[in-house]
Order: sequence, then structure tokens, then C-alpha cells
Amino acid sequence: MSSFEYCMRRNGNLLSPYEMKSLREAIRNYRKEGYKAGDANVSAVEDILRDLGEERRDIISQIRDALPDGMDIDSAIKKNSGGRWTTE
Repeated sequence: MSSFEYCMRRNGNLLSPYEMKSLREAIRNYRKEGYKAGDANVSAVEDILRDLGEERRDIISQIRDALPDGMDIDSAIKKNSGGRWTTE
């Protein structure tokens, strides 16, 4: 069993079926491009981490845009109550 398969058996339950399918497709694509198995696995995971980072930055941007003037994001996260911004 490859180290990737071992990792997926131990941690694959943390991924949705869609994420698992996307990861396997990315690995297959890297393999078709000539990457060795280990390099394909690493590259596919790095792609997912990069995409998650981009999504995180987008979410933070949307939160900042929705904040009242003068409220920083850390305060907003602590003060968000039931989907409404509070000033307490």
C-alpha cells in the first residue's frame, strides 16, 4: 500500500466524497503529466491547500466588507451573536 493510500485510510474520512474525488483526479492528472507517484500526491495536496487559502482570503474579504465602520475582524468574530453584529 502506498503512503498516500495509507494516509487516506487513516484520514480520508476528513474529506467529503467530492474532495476525495477531486484529489484523486488531480493526482491522476499529475501522473499523466509525467510526475512520479509521490510528487503527484504532494502536488495535488498542495493545490488543495492553495485553493483553501484562496477561499479563506475571499471569506475574510467578504466579512470585512460586511463589518460596520471601525470594527476589526477579530472583534467582529468575537461579537457575532446569532448572525447579527453586536456592539457589546
